[in-house]
Amino acid sequence: MAREGVAAGFDTLVAVGGDGTIHEVANGILQAGGAVALGAIRVGSGNDFLRYFDFPVDFEQAMDIIAAGREQVIDIGQVENHYFVNAIGIGFDAEVGYEMSKIHWLGGTAVYFYAVLKRLLRYHTPRVSIYTDEKLFFHGEMTLLAVGNGVSTGGGFRLTPDAKINDGQFDLCLIQAIPIRKAATLLPRVLYGRHTVHPDVKMTRARLIKVIFDSESLAVHLDGEFDELDSRSFTIDLLPKQLRVIVP
Repeated sequence: MAREGVAAGFDTLVAVGGDGTIHEVANGILQAGGAVALGAIRVGSGNDFLRYFDFPVDFEQAMDIIAAGREQVIDIGQVENHYFVNAIGIGFDAEVGYEMSKIHWLGGTAVYFYAVLKRLLRYHTPRVSIYTDEKLFFHGEMTLLAVGNGVSTGGGFRLTPDAKINDGQFDLCLIQAIPIRKAATLLPRVLYGRHTVHPDVKMTRARLIKVIFDSESLAVHLDGEFDELDSRSFTIDLLPKQLRVIVP
Protein backbone atom coordinates (compact mmCIF):
# COMPACT_ATOMS: atom_id res chain seq x y z
CA MET A 1 0.00 0.00 0.00
CA ALA A 2 2.87 2.39 0.79
CA ARG A 3 4.47 1.71 -2.60
CA GLU A 4 1.14 2.39 -4.28
CA GLY A 5 0.81 5.65 -2.32
CA VAL A 6 4.20 6.83 -3.54
CA ALA A 7 3.29 5.92 -7.13
CA ALA A 8 0.00 7.80 -6.79
CA GLY A 9 1.86 11.00 -5.92
CA PHE A 10 0.89 11.52 -2.27
CA ASP A 11 2.99 13.99 -0.26
CA THR A 12 2.66 12.12 3.06
CA LEU A 13 1.82 8.60 4.14
CA VAL A 14 0.59 8.11 7.71
CA ALA A 15 1.23 4.86 9.58
CA VAL A 16 -1.53 4.21 12.12
CA GLY A 17 -0.06 1.68 14.53
CA GLY A 18 3.22 0.93 16.25
CA ASP A 19 6.72 -0.15 15.33
CA GLY A 20 5.61 -2.99 13.06
CA THR A 21 3.28 -0.77 11.04
CA ILE A 22 5.91 1.96 10.75
CA HIS A 23 8.45 -0.66 9.66
CA GLU A 24 6.20 -1.86 6.84
CA VAL A 25 5.21 1.62 5.64
CA ALA A 26 8.82 2.86 5.77
CA ASN A 27 9.97 -0.17 3.76
CA GLY A 28 7.33 0.57 1.12
CA ILE A 29 8.36 4.22 0.92
CA LEU A 30 12.06 3.36 0.65
CA GLN A 31 11.50 0.61 -1.92
CA ALA A 32 9.60 3.15 -4.02
CA GLY A 33 12.35 5.75 -3.91
CA GLY A 34 11.76 7.51 -0.59
CA ALA A 35 10.31 10.78 -1.93
CA VAL A 36 7.38 10.86 0.53
CA ALA A 37 7.16 11.99 4.16
CA LEU A 38 6.20 9.47 6.85
CA GLY A 39 3.67 10.54 9.46
CA ALA A 40 2.38 8.45 12.35
CA ILE A 41 -0.53 8.06 14.74
CA ARG A 42 0.56 6.15 17.84
CA VAL A 43 -1.77 3.24 18.57
CA GLY A 44 0.73 0.36 18.76
CA SER A 45 2.00 -1.62 21.73
CA GLY A 46 5.76 -0.95 21.77
CA ASN A 47 6.06 2.41 19.98
CA ASP A 48 9.84 2.63 20.45
CA PHE A 49 10.37 4.62 17.26
CA LEU A 50 7.68 7.14 18.26
CA ARG A 51 8.99 7.31 21.83
CA TYR A 52 12.25 8.66 20.41
CA PHE A 53 10.43 11.71 19.04
CA ASP A 54 8.05 11.94 22.02
CA PHE A 55 4.97 11.47 19.84
CA PRO A 56 1.76 11.99 21.83
CA VAL A 57 -0.77 9.23 22.36
CA ASP A 58 -3.69 11.66 21.96
CA PHE A 59 -5.25 11.38 18.49
CA GLU A 60 -6.06 15.09 18.06
CA GLN A 61 -2.52 16.11 19.02
CA ALA A 62 -1.12 13.61 16.53
CA MET A 63 -3.32 15.04 13.78
CA ASP A 64 -2.13 18.56 14.60
CA ILE A 65 1.50 17.40 14.26
CA ILE A 66 0.80 15.82 10.88
CA ALA A 67 -1.02 18.95 9.70
CA ALA A 68 1.88 21.17 10.80
CA GLY A 69 4.22 19.07 8.65
CA ARG A 70 7.48 19.73 10.51
CA GLU A 71 10.00 17.27 9.07
CA GLN A 72 13.25 15.66 10.16
CA VAL A 73 15.35 13.56 7.79
CA ILE A 74 16.63 10.42 9.50
CA ASP A 75 19.17 7.67 8.87
CA ILE A 76 17.89 4.18 8.15
CA GLY A 77 19.47 0.74 8.31
CA GLN A 78 19.63 -1.94 5.64
CA VAL A 79 20.30 -5.66 5.91
CA GLU A 80 20.05 -7.70 2.70
CA ASN A 81 16.89 -6.34 1.01
CA HIS A 82 15.23 -5.16 4.23
CA TYR A 83 15.21 -1.68 5.78
CA PHE A 84 14.74 -0.73 9.43
CA VAL A 85 14.20 2.64 11.08
CA ASN A 86 14.71 1.99 14.80
CA ALA A 87 16.67 -1.15 15.65
CA ILE A 88 17.75 -4.63 14.72
CA GLY A 89 18.03 -7.23 17.47
CA ILE A 90 20.02 -10.45 17.16
CA GLY A 91 19.90 -13.43 19.49
CA PHE A 92 18.03 -13.26 22.79
CA ASP A 93 16.49 -9.85 22.04
CA ALA A 94 14.86 -11.26 18.91
CA GLU A 95 13.68 -14.43 20.67
CA VAL A 96 12.02 -12.31 23.35
CA GLY A 97 10.30 -10.26 20.66
CA TYR A 98 9.01 -13.41 19.01
CA GLU A 99 7.68 -14.63 22.37
CA MET A 100 5.98 -11.26 22.94
CA SER A 101 4.17 -11.53 19.61
CA LYS A 102 2.38 -14.64 20.91
CA ILE A 103 1.22 -13.06 24.19
CA HIS A 104 -2.08 -11.17 24.04
CA TRP A 105 -3.21 -11.26 27.66
CA LEU A 106 -0.57 -8.85 28.98
CA GLY A 107 0.36 -5.32 27.96
CA GLY A 108 3.10 -2.72 28.36
CA THR A 109 6.39 -3.53 30.06
CA ALA A 110 4.89 -6.56 31.83
CA VAL A 111 4.70 -8.55 28.60
CA TYR A 112 8.43 -7.94 27.99
CA PHE A 113 9.41 -9.16 31.46
CA TYR A 114 7.21 -12.24 31.06
CA ALA A 115 8.71 -13.07 27.66
CA VAL A 116 12.25 -12.57 28.98
CA LEU A 117 11.75 -14.95 31.90
CA LYS A 118 10.12 -17.56 29.68
CA ARG A 119 12.93 -17.50 27.10
CA LEU A 120 15.75 -17.38 29.65
CA LEU A 121 14.95 -20.93 30.75
CA ARG A 122 15.68 -22.41 27.32
CA TYR A 123 18.02 -20.00 25.57
CA HIS A 124 21.28 -21.30 24.07
CA THR A 125 23.88 -18.61 23.46
CA PRO A 126 25.12 -18.59 19.84
CA ARG A 127 28.78 -18.27 18.90
CA VAL A 128 29.40 -15.27 16.64
CA SER A 129 32.05 -13.08 15.09
CA ILE A 130 31.10 -9.41 14.79
CA TYR A 131 33.03 -6.88 12.74
CA THR A 132 32.41 -3.13 13.04
CA ASP A 133 33.69 -0.94 10.21
CA GLU A 134 35.82 -3.94 9.09
CA LYS A 135 37.52 -4.42 12.49
CA LEU A 136 36.85 -7.41 14.76
CA PHE A 137 34.66 -6.21 17.63
CA PHE A 138 33.73 -9.51 19.26
CA HIS A 139 34.24 -13.24 18.85
CA GLY A 140 32.64 -15.78 21.15
CA GLU A 141 29.30 -16.68 22.70
CA MET A 142 26.84 -13.85 23.17
CA THR A 143 23.45 -13.33 24.75
CA LEU A 144 22.33 -10.59 22.37
CA LEU A 145 23.40 -7.88 19.99
CA ALA A 146 21.25 -4.77 19.63
CA VAL A 147 22.04 -2.38 16.78
CA GLY A 148 20.22 0.86 17.53
CA ASN A 149 19.39 3.70 15.22
CA GLY A 150 17.04 4.80 17.99
CA VAL A 151 17.32 4.49 21.77
CA SER A 152 14.96 1.73 22.90
CA THR A 153 13.35 -1.55 21.92
CA GLY A 154 10.79 -3.92 23.43
CA GLY A 155 8.51 -1.09 24.54
CA GLY A 156 11.02 1.15 26.29
CA PHE A 157 14.12 -0.92 27.11
CA ARG A 158 17.03 1.45 26.48
CA LEU A 159 19.62 -0.93 25.08
CA THR A 160 21.34 1.88 23.15
CA PRO A 161 20.55 4.88 25.38
CA ASP A 162 22.88 7.37 23.66
CA ALA A 163 21.83 6.66 20.06
CA LYS A 164 20.85 9.52 17.76
CA ILE A 165 18.70 8.79 14.74
CA ASN A 166 20.50 11.11 12.33
CA ASP A 167 24.16 11.10 13.41
CA GLY A 168 25.44 8.79 10.66
CA GLN A 169 26.25 5.91 13.04
CA PHE A 170 24.60 2.96 14.74
CA ASP A 171 25.00 2.39 18.46
CA LEU A 172 25.75 -1.23 19.37
CA CYS A 173 25.05 -3.05 22.61
CA LEU A 174 26.50 -6.54 22.94
CA ILE A 175 25.84 -8.63 26.04
CA GLN A 176 28.22 -11.54 26.34
CA ALA A 177 27.08 -15.04 27.35
CA ILE A 178 26.02 -14.82 31.01
CA PRO A 179 24.20 -17.19 33.38
CA ILE A 180 20.46 -16.89 33.92
CA ARG A 181 20.77 -15.36 37.38
CA LYS A 182 23.08 -12.60 36.16
CA ALA A 183 20.83 -11.91 33.14
CA ALA A 184 17.82 -11.49 35.43
CA THR A 185 19.65 -8.89 37.55
CA LEU A 186 20.92 -7.03 34.48
CA LEU A 187 17.44 -6.63 32.95
CA PRO A 188 16.18 -3.83 35.27
CA ARG A 189 19.32 -1.83 34.50
CA VAL A 190 18.57 -2.10 30.76
CA LEU A 191 15.14 -0.56 31.34
CA TYR A 192 16.81 2.70 32.41
CA GLY A 193 19.90 2.51 30.20
CA ARG A 194 22.20 1.89 33.19
CA HIS A 195 23.77 -1.30 31.86
CA THR A 196 26.42 0.27 29.64
CA VAL A 197 29.25 0.06 32.23
CA HIS A 198 28.48 -3.55 33.22
CA PRO A 199 31.57 -5.79 32.73
CA ASP A 200 29.63 -8.22 30.50
CA VAL A 201 28.36 -5.45 28.21
CA LYS A 202 30.28 -4.03 25.25
CA MET A 203 29.16 -0.76 23.66
CA THR A 204 30.45 0.85 20.49
CA ARG A 205 29.42 2.86 17.43
CA ALA A 206 29.79 1.93 13.77
CA ARG A 207 28.35 2.52 10.34
CA LEU A 208 28.89 -0.97 8.93
CA ILE A 209 28.45 -4.21 10.89
CA LYS A 210 29.08 -7.76 9.72
CA VAL A 211 27.75 -10.70 11.72
CA ILE A 212 28.97 -14.28 11.17
CA PHE A 213 27.40 -17.03 13.27
CA ASP A 214 28.18 -20.71 13.77
CA SER A 215 24.71 -22.01 14.55
CA GLU A 216 22.26 -23.15 11.90
CA SER A 217 19.83 -20.37 12.73
CA LEU A 218 19.98 -17.07 14.56
CA ALA A 219 16.91 -15.15 15.69
CA VAL A 220 16.76 -11.66 14.17
CA HIS A 221 14.17 -8.88 14.37
CA LEU A 222 13.99 -5.60 12.48
CA ASP A 223 11.88 -3.00 14.31
CA GLY A 224 10.21 -5.90 16.11
CA GLU A 225 9.33 -7.69 12.87
CA PHE A 226 10.87 -11.08 12.11
CA ASP A 227 12.57 -11.76 8.80
CA GLU A 228 14.35 -14.83 7.50
CA LEU A 229 17.89 -13.95 6.46
CA ASP A 230 19.39 -16.02 3.67
CA SER A 231 22.82 -16.96 4.97
CA ARG A 232 25.04 -17.67 7.98
CA SER A 233 26.44 -14.16 7.71
CA PHE A 234 24.95 -10.78 6.92
CA THR A 235 25.92 -7.14 6.78
CA ILE A 236 24.07 -4.25 8.41
CA ASP A 237 24.65 -0.94 6.64
CA LEU A 238 23.64 2.58 7.64
CA LEU A 239 22.18 4.80 4.91
CA PRO A 240 22.37 8.42 6.10
CA LYS A 241 19.52 10.92 5.73
CA GLN A 242 17.20 8.67 3.73
CA LEU A 243 13.69 9.09 5.19
CA ARG A 244 11.60 12.21 5.85
CA VAL A 245 9.60 11.89 9.06
CA ILE A 246 6.96 14.32 10.36
CA VAL A 247 7.83 15.01 13.99
CA PRO A 248 6.47 17.08 16.92
